[in-house]
Amino acid sequence: MKSQNDGFVFIEVLALGIFLSVVFSAAVYLMKVRQRNLISFQNENIYRNEIEVTVNAIFNDFLSDNTPEAVSYHDPVFRNARDFKNGMNVSIECVSDRMNVNFIDASFVNSLKSEPGVSFQEAALKLKKIRQKRQFGKAEDFDSVFFTDIGFADINTVSPDSLNLLLDEYGCMNQSALFLERLKSYRKNGTCIRNFTGYKMFFGVSYEDVWPFIVWEPQINVNCADVRLLEKLLDKRKCSEIVALRKTKEINPVMLSEILGNRKKTYGELLLGTTTSFFSIKVRNKCLLLSVIIGKVPSENKSEEKNRFYILEKKYEKEI
Repeated sequence: MKSQNDGFVFIEVLALGIFLSVVFSAAVYLMKVRQRNLISFQNENIYRNEIEVTVNAIFNDFLSDNTPEAVSYHDPVFRNARDFKNGMNVSIECVSDRMNVNFIDASFVNSLKSEPGVSFQEAALKLKKIRQKRQFGKAEDFDSVFFTDIGFADINTVSPDSLNLLLDEYGCMNQSALFLERLKSYRKNGTCIRNFTGYKMFFGVSYEDVWPFIVWEPQINVNCADVRLLEKLLDKRKCSEIVALRKTKEINPVMLSEILGNRKKTYGELLLGTTTSFFSIKVRNKCLLLSVIIGKVPSENKSEEKNRFYILEKKYEKEI
């Protein structure tokens, strides 16, 4: 005859067996999860390395540009971006070739003819309010075809109130009255700064404080700017000539100068150059998206063979 204790022992053994089975199953599950996470981590590293290799190739293309005085979609860096294989998707965008909300003259913006969906008069009013508060604006508050907040300030076109704010930002507030008066004189006489020597003459020893945030190069590249923007900045003939020419070749400074002519340039024409300062690079594969914004610093010396770039922003995102 079985005792009552035998029943309890059987139940305890059964419970222990169930418990061990659950523990074992959980352990197996955790091992699988860990293995899956490890594989996922390894795959992510592989995909990340693929992207880094691609980005380095793009950087090398930028650095090896044989015509640093001009940037266009005819350059190898843009052509090569369309040819990447192995599931890589690459896009390069010129993000500074618009009117910069922090440096453009609000009165000039106000003078532009509005079009459906875009009121330049409202934009000018926004700019004035921002500057009255001595603040920097954001491009998201303006039409992205015409405006940006990425770029350098060109001393030849920066608005006086923007220059005043920049001088304060970079520790030159005590000399702002001097520089603003000098700027007024330069513009009255039609004097433009087009090299580092002229730049240092304007700012004196203070150039070290404002370089390279304030430069002497136009910030809207006629090779890459949106046609709708060019139509606002140029007369119809010059705009048509530029748009037609850039389809077949890269417009360099000499070509642009011939198109614009030798007479005193309008403010809109002064905004135009042949190179781009900031680029957005996006590289995507099956796992990750890398977004990078790089800036090109104007050369202090024309004898320098290579452009100098720096990374303004770099961000990874997982693709869903």
